[in-house]
Amino acid sequence: MGAFDNELDMNNIHVKHNGKEISIAQHKKYDGDKWVDTRVQEVAIVPDEYGTEYSIHLFGATLDELIECLQKVKAELEPDALADLDELDKMFDLFVERS
Repeated sequence: MGAFDNELDMNNIHVKHNGKEISIAQHKKYDGDKWVDTRVQEVAIVPDEYGTEYSIHLFGATLDELIECLQKVKAELEPDALADLDELDKMFDLFVERS
Protein backbone atom coordinates (compact mmCIF):
# COMPACT_ATOMS: atom_id res chain seq x y z
CA MET A 1 0.00 0.00 0.00
CA GLY A 2 1.32 3.42 -0.95
CA ALA A 3 0.95 6.71 0.86
CA PHE A 4 -1.87 7.71 -1.48
CA ASP A 5 -3.93 4.72 -0.27
CA ASN A 6 -3.55 5.86 3.34
CA GLU A 7 -4.64 9.43 2.61
CA LEU A 8 -7.77 8.83 0.55
CA ASP A 9 -10.76 6.55 0.97
CA MET A 10 -11.16 4.84 -2.42
CA ASN A 11 -14.89 4.17 -2.40
CA ASN A 12 -15.64 2.63 -5.81
CA ILE A 13 -18.59 0.83 -7.38
CA HIS A 14 -17.82 -1.21 -10.51
CA VAL A 15 -20.46 -2.05 -13.11
CA LYS A 16 -20.33 -3.25 -16.72
CA HIS A 17 -22.11 -1.80 -19.74
CA ASN A 18 -21.72 -3.09 -23.30
CA GLY A 19 -18.64 -5.03 -22.25
CA LYS A 20 -16.93 -1.98 -20.71
CA GLU A 21 -16.11 -1.59 -17.03
CA ILE A 22 -17.48 1.56 -15.41
CA SER A 23 -16.16 2.84 -12.07
CA ILE A 24 -18.30 5.17 -9.96
CA ALA A 25 -16.11 6.70 -7.28
CA GLN A 26 -16.18 9.04 -4.33
CA HIS A 27 -12.80 9.69 -2.72
CA LYS A 28 -12.57 11.31 0.71
CA LYS A 29 -9.52 12.73 2.46
CA TYR A 30 -8.35 11.19 5.73
CA ASP A 31 -7.71 13.71 8.51
CA GLY A 32 -6.17 12.18 11.60
CA ASP A 33 -8.75 9.70 12.84
CA LYS A 34 -11.66 10.25 10.45
CA TRP A 35 -12.62 10.56 6.78
CA VAL A 36 -13.55 14.12 5.84
CA ASP A 37 -13.91 16.37 2.81
CA THR A 38 -15.05 14.62 -0.34
CA ARG A 39 -12.25 15.35 -2.82
CA VAL A 40 -13.46 13.68 -6.02
CA GLN A 41 -16.74 12.27 -7.32
CA GLU A 42 -16.40 10.72 -10.75
CA VAL A 43 -17.62 8.14 -13.19
CA ALA A 44 -14.86 6.60 -15.30
CA ILE A 45 -14.86 4.28 -18.27
CA VAL A 46 -12.01 1.91 -17.46
CA PRO A 47 -9.71 1.20 -20.43
CA ASP A 48 -9.53 -2.34 -21.76
CA GLU A 49 -6.24 -4.20 -21.70
CA TYR A 50 -4.97 -2.25 -24.74
CA GLY A 51 -6.19 1.17 -23.59
CA THR A 52 -4.03 3.59 -21.69
CA GLU A 53 -6.40 6.35 -20.58
CA TYR A 54 -9.53 6.46 -18.50
CA SER A 55 -12.46 8.53 -19.75
CA ILE A 56 -13.34 10.45 -16.59
CA HIS A 57 -16.52 12.44 -15.97
CA LEU A 58 -16.85 14.44 -12.74
CA PHE A 59 -20.16 15.05 -10.95
CA GLY A 60 -21.35 17.24 -8.09
CA ALA A 61 -23.23 16.48 -4.90
CA THR A 62 -26.79 16.11 -6.24
CA LEU A 63 -28.70 13.20 -7.69
CA ASP A 64 -29.42 15.21 -10.84
CA GLU A 65 -25.69 15.80 -11.38
CA LEU A 66 -24.95 12.08 -10.95
CA ILE A 67 -27.73 11.15 -13.38
CA GLU A 68 -26.49 13.68 -15.94
CA CYS A 69 -22.97 12.31 -15.59
CA LEU A 70 -24.17 8.73 -16.09
CA GLN A 71 -26.13 9.81 -19.17
CA LYS A 72 -22.94 11.36 -20.63
CA VAL A 73 -21.03 8.14 -20.00
CA LYS A 74 -23.81 6.11 -21.62
CA ALA A 75 -23.84 8.49 -24.61
CA GLU A 76 -20.08 7.97 -24.97
CA LEU A 77 -20.55 4.20 -24.99
CA GLU A 78 -23.75 4.31 -27.08
CA PRO A 79 -23.70 7.35 -29.37
CA ASP A 80 -27.33 6.71 -30.37
CA ALA A 81 -28.54 6.68 -26.73
CA LEU A 82 -28.44 10.48 -26.43
CA ALA A 83 -30.55 10.88 -29.57
CA ASP A 84 -33.11 8.46 -28.09
CA LEU A 85 -33.16 10.48 -24.86
CA ASP A 86 -33.70 13.74 -26.79
CA GLU A 87 -36.57 12.11 -28.68
CA LEU A 88 -38.22 11.04 -25.39
CA ASP A 89 -37.87 14.61 -24.06
CA LYS A 90 -39.56 15.97 -27.19
CA MET A 91 -42.41 13.45 -26.87
CA PHE A 92 -42.90 14.37 -23.21
CA ASP A 93 -42.93 18.10 -24.02
CA LEU A 94 -45.55 17.51 -26.73
CA PHE A 95 -47.67 15.48 -24.28
CA VAL A 96 -47.48 18.25 -21.65
CA GLU A 97 -48.47 20.90 -24.24
CA ARG A 98 -51.58 18.91 -25.20
CA SER A 99 -52.65 18.28 -21.59
